[in-house]
Amino acid sequence: MKFLWLFVFGFSISVCSTTQSVPNVTIKNPAHLKLISNYIAECKLKTIINDTLGLVFVTYNRIGDGYTIHLSAIKEEGKSHFTRLRVPTQYTFVDGVLVLFGSQVIYQTQFSSSYLQSVDTLVEGHFKRLEEEGGMLVKWKNINGKLVKIKYISMGGVHNGTLVSFKFDDKIQRITKDI
Repeated sequence: MKFLWLFVFGFSISVCSTTQSVPNVTIKNPAHLKLISNYIAECKLKTIINDTLGLVFVTYNRIGDGYTIHLSAIKEEGKSHFTRLRVPTQYTFVDGVLVLFGSQVIYQTQFSSSYLQSVDTLVEGHFKRLEEEGGMLVKWKNINGKLVKIKYISMGGVHNGTLVSFKFDDKIQRITKDI
């Protein structure tokens, strides 16, 4: 049995890879909650997401003296994106928006099929599903009066991020907004 040790916003969580569902977590640090809440408010203001369509995916990486945390607002994705490329390990709701937590070093093979199915159920209806074929996204374009199928690989539809670096003691070093 594999265990994954995750460090989200300064606290660690152990997730068993045979878990049947995605664990719901609570953000206890008010500064982190405010950061995510402000990000969601900006995304709603710019109509990137709303209460019924869109989610925020939080990825984090360990760096020299802290963590780099990236917030991505997503309103359209491939149907299997969150069970192949960005497998969430925890979730919560902030201001009515689904917030998924994951890491860029976690892959599909580390989770059971029932866990991946629970991820798919969790995210259903929170973003527009894009057509996929053979693991690639499909868009239809009108080229010279003909409807042509174009396949492409993408990390997603709309990604508007805020890059935040945290020291280990949770003091914010820098915030760079890209919305």
